[in-house]
Amino acid sequence: MSRNPLTVLLSSAGRRGALVRALRDGGARAGADVRVVATDASALSAAGHLADAFHLVPGLQDPRYLDALCEVVRKEHVDVVVPTIDTELPVLARHRGEVAAAGAVALVSDASCIEVCADKERSSRWLAGHGFPVPFQYDRAALRHLPSTDWPVFFKPRQGSSSVGAHPVSNLEELELAEQRHGPGVTEELVTGDEYTMDCWVDPAGACLSVVPRLRLAVRAGEIAKGVTAVRPELQELCRSVLEAMPGLRGPVTVQVIATVEGPRVIEINPRFGGGYPLSHEAGARYTAVLAAEVLGRPVDPAWLAWKDDLVMLRYDEAVFVPRSGLPAAPR
Repeated sequence: MSRNPLTVLLSSAGRRGALVRALRDGGARAGADVRVVATDASALSAAGHLADAFHLVPGLQDPRYLDALCEVVRKEHVDVVVPTIDTELPVLARHRGEVAAAGAVALVSDASCIEVCADKERSSRWLAGHGFPVPFQYDRAALRHLPSTDWPVFFKPRQGSSSVGAHPVSNLEELELAEQRHGPGVTEELVTGDEYTMDCWVDPAGACLSVVPRLRLAVRAGEIAKGVTAVRPELQELCRSVLEAMPGLRGPVTVQVIATVEGPRVIEINPRFGGGYPLSHEAGARYTAVLAAEVLGRPVDPAWLAWKDDLVMLRYDEAVFVPRSGLPAAPR
């Protein structure tokens, strides 16, 4: 197989150093020499300094953001843009054409999918409407008459991310305080059980090629810190059915499921690489190789999707050292 150069832009790179390495590894498996370009709003992004090139861009709320990102695409001859955080997904989905005009493919699902997935109330309604199991959501009227034995319930911000503000509340007063702190939210039954995050890949035709369940053993700041891959056929089939029922999904998607004694409950869909993807990658699910192959128009090798059960990930902190003079300058 002849090798091709492939430039991947990792946007909002932040702390995703392991993803930088996974992109290079996946590209090599697909016969590509991958060059990783990173962008971030902060010069202190560790992943940015692990990339082959690093550019500062304005924050997502800045009207200059898209132009700055497209300028990096042109300057670095980027082939594909890989977003990493929820808030940039709708921006790239709406402006996929501008990114294409600059020379790159934006690896992002359709805007209609992102709108549903980003809104916890809408996504729960969509899932329930398609027959998938979800926690029961309460409206305010129902909560006022909820028996004390049915408290606590679970609150989460309607447009939340990384589990920020998501927590049990024991009464209406605590619920009102949560809304004051975190804005409008959804309130649902408190379900308990093992929590799985499923790393998935959806091809351009909408077929879910792979599902890797990761059992969360420990979480830090909303992201898995310790976990283990787990073959769970019933959860994998549920996840595949969910993703193939939503037209417009593409590329990496994570689905969160709680396995209760009454059965699984789907709690969230995130159409991007999950923070714990390095565990699935190390287990053998080389989605970054699939990414490279799709961009280059090459076939997907089934070997890239064969993964190992019971692989444990135990994360620890690493440091990146750079001279202060090596920090990128802010765009003008």
